[in-house]
Amino acid sequence: MFKKLHLAIILMLSVGNILAQNIRSPQEYQKLSDAIRISENNNLQRALQLAKQEGWFIKRVTPTGKVIALAGVDEKGNPLYLSTFNNTTAAATTNTNQLWPGGSSNLNLSGSSNGVAGKLAMWDGGTPLTNHVELIGRIVNPDSAALSDHATHVAGTLIATGINPIAKGMAFNAQKLIAYDFSNDQSEMMAASPNLLVSNHSYGFLAGWNYDGTNWSWYGDTTISTSKSYGFGYYDQSAQMFDSIAYNAPYYLISMSAGNSRNSNGPAVGSKYLYNGNSNKSIYRTASIPNNPDYGSIAYTQDAKNILAVGAVNGIPLGYNYPSDVVMSSFSAWGPTSDGRIKPDVVADGVNVTSSWSTSTTAYQTESGTSMAAPNATGSLYLVQEYYNKLHPGNFMRSATLKALAIHTANQAGTAPGPGYQFGWGLLNVLKASSVITSSYNQVSDTILEKTLSNAVPYTMNVVASGKGPLVATLSWLDPPIAPLSPSNSVNNTTPRLVNDLDMRISNGSNVYKPWVLNPTIPSAPATKGDNYLDNVEKINVDSAVPGQLYTISITNKGNLQRGSQAFSLIVSGIGGTAYCSSGATNNTGTRIDSVAFAGITNKNTTTNTTYSNFTNITGKIQSNQILPFSILLNSSDATNNPKVVKVYIDYNSNGSFSDPGEQVATIVATGNGTYTTNIITPGNLPVNNLTLMRIVAVETTDSSTVQPCGNYGYGETQDYRIQFIAPANNLTLAGIVTPTAGACAANNQYLTVQILNKGTVSASNFTLNATVSNGATVIANLSGLYPLTLAAGGTDTYVFQTPFSTIAGTSYTIHATIVYAADQDTTDNTKTVTIAIANAPAAPVGTATICGTNTAYLKASNANSNSTYLWYSSDTATSPIAVGANTSTSTVPSNNTYYLQTGSKVTVGPANKTVYGTGGYNAFAGNYVTFHAYAPLTIETARMYIGNAGNIQITLASNLTVSADGSSYTYSPVQVINFNVAATNPTPPATLPGSDNPADSGAIFNLNLQVPAAGDYALIMQCSNGASIFRNSGISGTIYPMGVNGLFMITGNSVPAASNPQSYYYFFYNVRVSTSDCTSPRTAIVASSVAAPTVTQVGDSLMSSSNNGNQWYFNNNPITGATTRSIKPSQSGGYAVIVTDSSGCQRGSNTFNYVFTAIQNVNPSTIGLQVTPNPANSNFSIRFIMNTLGPVNIALFNEAGQLMMNEQYSNYSGIFNKQYSSASFAPGTYILQIKQKDKVYNQKILVVH
Repeated sequence: MFKKLHLAIILMLSVGNILAQNIRSPQEYQKLSDAIRISENNNLQRALQLAKQEGWFIKRVTPTGKVIALAGVDEKGNPLYLSTFNNTTAAATTNTNQLWPGGSSNLNLSGSSNGVAGKLAMWDGGTPLTNHVELIGRIVNPDSAALSDHATHVAGTLIATGINPIAKGMAFNAQKLIAYDFSNDQSEMMAASPNLLVSNHSYGFLAGWNYDGTNWSWYGDTTISTSKSYGFGYYDQSAQMFDSIAYNAPYYLISMSAGNSRNSNGPAVGSKYLYNGNSNKSIYRTASIPNNPDYGSIAYTQDAKNILAVGAVNGIPLGYNYPSDVVMSSFSAWGPTSDGRIKPDVVADGVNVTSSWSTSTTAYQTESGTSMAAPNATGSLYLVQEYYNKLHPGNFMRSATLKALAIHTANQAGTAPGPGYQFGWGLLNVLKASSVITSSYNQVSDTILEKTLSNAVPYTMNVVASGKGPLVATLSWLDPPIAPLSPSNSVNNTTPRLVNDLDMRISNGSNVYKPWVLNPTIPSAPATKGDNYLDNVEKINVDSAVPGQLYTISITNKGNLQRGSQAFSLIVSGIGGTAYCSSGATNNTGTRIDSVAFAGITNKNTTTNTTYSNFTNITGKIQSNQILPFSILLNSSDATNNPKVVKVYIDYNSNGSFSDPGEQVATIVATGNGTYTTNIITPGNLPVNNLTLMRIVAVETTDSSTVQPCGNYGYGETQDYRIQFIAPANNLTLAGIVTPTAGACAANNQYLTVQILNKGTVSASNFTLNATVSNGATVIANLSGLYPLTLAAGGTDTYVFQTPFSTIAGTSYTIHATIVYAADQDTTDNTKTVTIAIANAPAAPVGTATICGTNTAYLKASNANSNSTYLWYSSDTATSPIAVGANTSTSTVPSNNTYYLQTGSKVTVGPANKTVYGTGGYNAFAGNYVTFHAYAPLTIETARMYIGNAGNIQITLASNLTVSADGSSYTYSPVQVINFNVAATNPTPPATLPGSDNPADSGAIFNLNLQVPAAGDYALIMQCSNGASIFRNSGISGTIYPMGVNGLFMITGNSVPAASNPQSYYYFFYNVRVSTSDCTSPRTAIVASSVAAPTVTQVGDSLMSSSNNGNQWYFNNNPITGATTRSIKPSQSGGYAVIVTDSSGCQRGSNTFNYVFTAIQNVNPSTIGLQVTPNPANSNFSIRFIMNTLGPVNIALFNEAGQLMMNEQYSNYSGIFNKQYSSASFAPGTYILQIKQKDKVYNQKILVVH
């Protein structure tokens, strides 16, 4: 990416009679790409030259995989650095999983269609690991770039197959992902744009404070501003170029991470930092440079108009229900841009996203950042295009249409309706986006339009509100690029960047509805309605739309459209309605309706002599399955008191008719004037937030059959009211399956945990939960249980079915869970069905074991995976490991020298139940704790607890527990806190505390899911409140601590003071299930080898170790500095020994060799005619010499490191020696040939080349 955009390129993109978003020829795109590439390279070369002069770094990769690379310079010569911004939950957050096979949409999308093949790309700070098991065979790398963790993670979020189900990508069956390096992104994007639908860009230019893992740097220009980096909110030349690329490729959407700058606040005042990353400019921070801003922290390219900027929020594992479910991340950059535009556009899951990693073909990593949110959105929107293409073969939505659809259907986030500068237009919801495509295709209640607006020629369309959701219209267009302001004039400059200002309005009679607008001067203020003259997206919500009424949508423009026209996309929902038939009396005297009371309507008709009254400005609100009183006061306009018949109709299915079964909801036969009441019973499963009409027809007659919802009649009155279907007061929802989840490890005792949500407005109790677990047609388990508590309105809770079942590795199970609640008014959400794949069993690990001496063994796993836990056992059936780790040791040496290596473990620790230790009782314990030692990172999954009285319990997983000397107080560091509203498991809760044991209390399994992050000592602290009490054993004889699985998880004690004997007590947690993060593998038998002690032999004037590697020589028991080669030449007499350290860490020493030093005479090799031919040698060489004296001869060859490569001895030799040797196995280099006879040594260099 470059920043200095050459004027000629801008002209190529903008001049001439280029109509709005014409499709260019491939040659034109390539010509533009070549021009951009030249400018990119020139700018980069300038940056590289300045880097040498100024000491700028070229590229860095932080410990978290973040890539920072010099990309160019700005107009003032400051360096510009591109930086990357460091999946089932991600898919659930954006409802992408509902588009997959098995999802609620029944669309079965996965990115596999031929129609979208090769139309997904990414640019990133390097290349993904192409042979990762999740990506293999599907990555195309046009660039030659370094392998990147970050790029591999992004690629996985886009397309990972789901070998590891929790890392499944959004478009998991995409045939191809084209992965570019970001160095020349703009020219590559221009060239590739005609063939792409969406691309992901999880990077951007640095602005303000940034930490690279070692140093803080501040990126900006203090000659422009010392109070703010000018890049924040700045529409720069890179934003202009991205807008140009998008404008000229109208079907190509650029999806970009919003950036992570909001929580980068720099070092403390007075600390050092680097100015623009320059190590030659280390400066002490002063208070004049503030922290990065919260609002307005989105920078540079991300400020482009025609891209989709994606912010990051916490994941929502069980899916969106309320705006409060969307929780902002701590880092995601916020808008506005300097000119006040709305950024980010949408948000997606970017916190703790698990995806592929490049350290191995099976590696995974959990990362957070907008870099993770962007591919969550990009891959999801790729599926949306795939669906559109399936319905419209050969066609795709324009990028403005896709962007409009994403914004149109986003879930509301934040505390107020409408957009905001934190969450943009809301949380991406591709399930709703796909439903709009379906509805538009079938011409139901939505439409997707792509039109062109001509200069000063308004576009209008009439629609009839259907009541199927609110009337909503979203307008989007690709705005022409605009020349950026100069950096010096950019800070807080509010000059609009919009070129073509389109305006949308919706009108109904004299009512005119305007789009949402934000006030950039008060960025935290909620959105209002007004004239949006800043953004190239406008959205109007008409919440008061009346079903059956006509509304006019108009699109106009201010000023003159650049290039004379502007293509735009329009999404409209809540339409497709039918105008209701007319009804009314032909005479305005006689019977009239004086007042009506129903479902919040209390309306008195003040007008006399009426035949029809339109009260659709008054809304009654009804729920499913309600019995609602209806009251009507009948009167007359002329003092008559005749019999009357009243019929009430509600168009429940919102089809513009009152004639469907069940829509005549009441009939009143009135003998005369007066008040009459009846009850109206609403049907079940009314679609929440839909609108419809209620019609009341009062006719002066005694024949009820003549009263109809349509048409005229003699005397009487018709009244129409608007009715809204609201959320039921009694509405329980089975929100999701908590455990097991996709990718869970196989288990012999798996407990099913479900999430329940009370969407109603009143509390709920006495309901049952049922579930079946099936493998294909085979039912594995039938589960049922009574929810024991009262669930408050709006409350959520988990329920654990108390009967476990078994799961098998590599097997899929369908879980069907249901809430049975007699009072439930909406049963459409009482059931959840999911199919989960249990993880495949990992392959048996391999490794080596080396016995060192008599009581130490070094244990090492081969090709160790950082995500695995390696456990070593002394037998195939042992339950406790003797060592943990990929490279470890043990003092246990089995009699058969055989160790058993396993990865992963799932074990049960602690007593199975409270009867194991006999006695005990209940109390409201507060601050009492259990201590344990973990030998590796692990999860405390479940435990059985015995609850004496209902209330609340809080469990804190704590580290760094420090107890005072007298045991009266302690301090700790909280790691994780969980809370439970608990019901009594004791059938007869104790009236007073402490309470004695009740043998009838069988306790309950609780899903704890406590994540122990690392090996170490921890505590579980119990806090009872709101009347809760819990059981613990007391009066135990003997020693019970430590207990557990040694080498994995050991319970070590409790909070009882030493003087009171903590061994006599066991606290709270029974039948505790503990697991490592990886699944359990088969065990591999590894026979240990014994390391023999090295030996020392004399070869000529040298001492030789029997080991090629790991040597350290000693003289008279003192190490010889630098003597680490296989051989040495002693220079004095004495005791020599060698200690060898092998690759496992085992050290063995030799016996002492008593060496007698004898002076050796080096003689010119020509005296014996020493010849080596050929020299340099390739695969062979010959040695020739003449010994005139009979005696022992030694021939040795040493490499440059002094290692002996060859050695031959002849006990008694004279005459001509001529022999050929092979050098094929020797590494290229210089070698020393040494011929020794008696006290004379002859040396010759040999050069080996291949």
